[in-house]
Amino acid sequence: MARTPDVSVSGLVLKWARDQRGLSVAIAAKRSGLTEEKLISIEANEGSPSLAQLRGLAKVYRRPLIVLLLDEVPSSFQPLTDYRRLPEANRNAYSPELRDEIKRAIQQRTIYSEISEALEQDILEPQLPAVLGDAEKLANQIRSLLNLNQEVIGKVRDSDDAFSFWRSKVEDLGVLVLEASRVEMTEMRGFSIADVLPYVIVLNGADSPRGKIFTLIHELGHLCLRNYGVCDLHTKPRERDDLEVYCNAVAGRVLVPAPFLLDLAIVKQHVFGNTWSEYELKTICEISGGASAEAILRRLVDLGKATQSEYENYRDHSREVYEESRRERRSKKSKGGPPPHRMQLRDRGRPFVRSVFNAYGEGYLSLSDVTEFVGLRVKHLEKLQREAFK
Repeated sequence: MARTPDVSVSGLVLKWARDQRGLSVAIAAKRSGLTEEKLISIEANEGSPSLAQLRGLAKVYRRPLIVLLLDEVPSSFQPLTDYRRLPEANRNAYSPELRDEIKRAIQQRTIYSEISEALEQDILEPQLPAVLGDAEKLANQIRSLLNLNQEVIGKVRDSDDAFSFWRSKVEDLGVLVLEASRVEMTEMRGFSIADVLPYVIVLNGADSPRGKIFTLIHELGHLCLRNYGVCDLHTKPRERDDLEVYCNAVAGRVLVPAPFLLDLAIVKQHVFGNTWSEYELKTICEISGGASAEAILRRLVDLGKATQSEYENYRDHSREVYEESRRERRSKKSKGGPPPHRMQLRDRGRPFVRSVFNAYGEGYLSLSDVTEFVGLRVKHLEKLQREAFK
């Protein structure tokens, strides 16, 4: 077979594309079938790839071939810095998986905007409050904005149902809520994008339902503050006025209002100084309609019903238990899992999927567009449509 001709490219553009994917020279070379020496020489403008090799790099870097043929590094895509991470993660490194999810979220937002424009539908701008300095006041405003009724919330006992409830409430504001796959929990719990409409919140699909609820409201707090800085958990020492501590406080107050918690018989009967039992915390979780045991205990500390040391011990232990259970699940051979259409609906969100089907029904999108945008083959589309419009 004849070798395809060499192509003149910019080494800086190829290096930029590799860096954007978070790949080392060794990994990029191995995945593309090049030697490390060849890739280094191309990036140094001391050699040129063949067309076949360039196509291989485009596939590895997940960039259109035309992008790798640019003369200069494009300035339109910048790495996102607004994401919620666990503290042990390396803040200066984005994994290829996280970069992919950031890119997907941006692409979904763009597609959603273009569909809305084509169908002559306005994109809803969330009427978010903006209060800095009083977490209680902002939490009350968020609860009012979400039209929350504690009696109704308390009837949602199942954790998956609770997450669906809270997710739909935030989606009703006009925020696209997505879930990310393949990103380690140690790197990211969630992130948000809010430079233009529609706003987007992305949660880690590997998190527990109640963990995702807390992150969802935490990120909503950031949107209310019009602040898009780096988000992480406050498991390490922080200043009391730290923005992450503030958003965590807001999320805790939204999920567990003081009047609700202090009025519970199980709280009134508890003797201060005695350790809160799993039974007590689980009982409160079930009637809270979304809060995790850790969030409940944090609120009990805030209200003088538990000690800080008890909370920290419980938090550390519960995370160890959770990680152990995840390792056990991973070690077992999978016998399947959720069907593809449910996974894509989970990751892309009901509003986005509905908009794609509506655009197809109006003749704006082709069947090929639909399969590309929802990430499924044609045979799964009927089930996806049925599930999305329930």
